[in-house]
Amino acid sequence: MFKKIKNFLRPYWNSYIPIIRNVFLGFFLLVVIGGRVYNWVFSEEVEKQYGELSKEIYSIEIFDKRILNVRVGTGNIVIAKEATANIDMGGNIDEAMKSREEIIGYFLRHGWEPVSLHKNDLTFRNERYEINLFGPMRQKPLVDNHWLVTIGFNTIFQRLRF
Repeated sequence: MFKKIKNFLRPYWNSYIPIIRNVFLGFFLLVVIGGRVYNWVFSEEVEKQYGELSKEIYSIEIFDKRILNVRVGTGNIVIAKEATANIDMGGNIDEAMKSREEIIGYFLRHGWEPVSLHKNDLTFRNERYEINLFGPMRQKPLVDNHWLVTIGFNTIFQRLRF
């Protein structure tokens, strides 16, 4: 049965695969080149976006006076813009779970929708932003209660890290 279907599809398969491959490749190159050109031509707009993301990190009350540094995120390959911050939640590694509960409570009270609440990887989303929080278990050395926070705009490109 499978052989009959395979033999039936063989002429179509060989003629349509190059078309599908070229359409996908063309779309991919268009997005990559278009994103790079956008970042180069509209560099002021890109800087404004990074500034807005940095302001949003500083405006989150639970991180007030706990931010160690804010920098341009690592997921800025083409289109997605994100800012990354290191947060010192205070205490040692043993207090990480208490900090986790505080963070979850804060974001739920302030209208953020939980996307994933894994042990040391939290993701929240609202209508404008998406924020990822990585707990101290992912960082070395495991001495301090430091969290890595990444915030980006709530777009399909941010979700795909593109």
